[in-house]
Amino acid sequence: NSSNTIGKTLTVIAILVGLAAVLFKVHPPPPVDELKETYFDWSTFDWNTFYATLQMHTTTADWKERPGAKLAQQGASRKFPIIMIPGFTTSGLEVWGSEECGRKYFRTRFWGTMDQAKALIADQDCWRRHMTLDPYTGSDPSPNIRLRPTEGMVAGDYFMAPYWVWGKLIENFNDVGYDPSSMSMLAFDWRLAFPLVEERDGYFTKVKYAVESFHERHGEKVVIISHSMGGVLVHYFFKWVTTPKEEGGGGGGTDWVEKYIESYVNIAGALLGVPKAVSALLSGEMKDTSMLLGPVGEIAEQYFGRKMRKDMFATWGALWAMLPKGGDVVWNTVPDGQESLPMLTLTDPSTDITDDELKNVSENKVVRKKLMEFASKQNHTASDLVDFLLTWGSGYGPDLSAAKFHKFEKQSDEPITKEHWHDVTVTPLPDAPSTKIYCLYGVGAETEVGYFYKTSWNGYEVDESKCSDNRCDPPFLLNTTVKDAERKTAYGVRFGDGDGTVPLLSLGQPCVGGWATKKLNPSGTKVVTREYQDKSAFQVDDPLRGGPESALHVDILGNRKMTEDILRIVTGFEDEKVERQVVSNIDELSKKINQQLLK
Repeated sequence: NSSNTIGKTLTVIAILVGLAAVLFKVHPPPPVDELKETYFDWSTFDWNTFYATLQMHTTTADWKERPGAKLAQQGASRKFPIIMIPGFTTSGLEVWGSEECGRKYFRTRFWGTMDQAKALIADQDCWRRHMTLDPYTGSDPSPNIRLRPTEGMVAGDYFMAPYWVWGKLIENFNDVGYDPSSMSMLAFDWRLAFPLVEERDGYFTKVKYAVESFHERHGEKVVIISHSMGGVLVHYFFKWVTTPKEEGGGGGGTDWVEKYIESYVNIAGALLGVPKAVSALLSGEMKDTSMLLGPVGEIAEQYFGRKMRKDMFATWGALWAMLPKGGDVVWNTVPDGQESLPMLTLTDPSTDITDDELKNVSENKVVRKKLMEFASKQNHTASDLVDFLLTWGSGYGPDLSAAKFHKFEKQSDEPITKEHWHDVTVTPLPDAPSTKIYCLYGVGAETEVGYFYKTSWNGYEVDESKCSDNRCDPPFLLNTTVKDAERKTAYGVRFGDGDGTVPLLSLGQPCVGGWATKKLNPSGTKVVTREYQDKSAFQVDDPLRGGPESALHVDILGNRKMTEDILRIVTGFEDEKVERQVVSNIDELSKKINQQLLK
């Protein structure tokens, strides 16, 4: 959000700089300042020409082959208005207020286009200051810096030149008669903790009014379609809109969803979070960064090192809402005959570390104690990791705003509070017996589910000005030397089933397990789960993607079978064909989880 796009973006940036190094026969890579000034003058680089070379035909060459065109010929046409809600990192952020260094980017995107790469390479510190939120308020870092979400279809149709996101779906919706009068892309600032999405930008109020307006003008209920973290946001929104205003909600009434929402289509929803949120907050690393090798990886670390990434990620409150939910009951569950492994293994645990040795890591004694506890233990479960991160605050301490906005556990006698609304294992679905929920996601792709780490006390430095070449290291790092084919581990990352970004448990367990219970689905809302087996294949005309049968986390937005299913849902044309389709072992896993929860 998600997170997969962060890795891809860092990879693109590293490749851009790495290619420059190779072209100019730079080996080993030079210091960053030399790379920017001596070896290549990025200020004179022709970005428009570069952008044009990246453009390629990513839409279907023959429009008649698109699912939308085919269904239109069979009689499908626009029916239910559509609200699209993107996920983590896949929509644009524009500059609406900046320091002197960013004023030339007014109303251009600091995230989501080639302007992002241009701004980052031209002035990394300026870009980072604008993208980083205030760690203790969770909002804008200063009154002068204001990034705001891009509006309209362009907010989420493409990301970074030819990398389409919602573009293909929008095109297919148009084939059956949709246009901006009947469909809307409502992007949000995906960095913000969900309460601040409303408090700062009034986003949930905008969604509420947009749905009500569509309903009034078209005389039909609305279909909300979300992707990735957008699924967690929609779940939060449903609780917000049905909660009275005096209790911090939107005051729509308990029947608001039943009254206005025809269907909710949850595409690749990270409903139970993602393990890669742990690694991003722990060390600024993930699969994508761990596999950057040679000069490219070296330059990536020189230019935008782990600690810099971690410190920026930690201020993004939404990323904390992506931490694993459900605790060890969920994340320790594996199929019969398979070994249950911890989410993180520390390869060099030590009980010899003293409080004095950690004073360069944190000034907070409580945090230092937590660090010592973490470092002395070899195996860490999902619950251990969440508990540690909430106390450590990813280096900022327990006063980090993101840690205060989220709770991941609830006692049986404890009321559900706003801090729980992001958690689908705690907060039930709204009272909406006639609304339908569709969980559509890919399976069969290697997805990160666990990590091997090592300590790095000597490389850590709180004061970045004392770091050399921007290479401060966090106190814990991925141990990229760990490889174990039998346990599906490479470069310190352990893999399991999923869509390449979100593990199977997070994609499917709430849909087939949690929402099958009266506790979490009190009105018996119908939930249809459809899995799509990933069949990625190289495409000459779209080499960055996996083709029309790819079910990878973002690629699935162009999956032809899923596109056809969604078109049937929004048009009501033979929508009975969109029925349950499960090809993984999610039913077995969910049954085991429910049995433990009901003990």
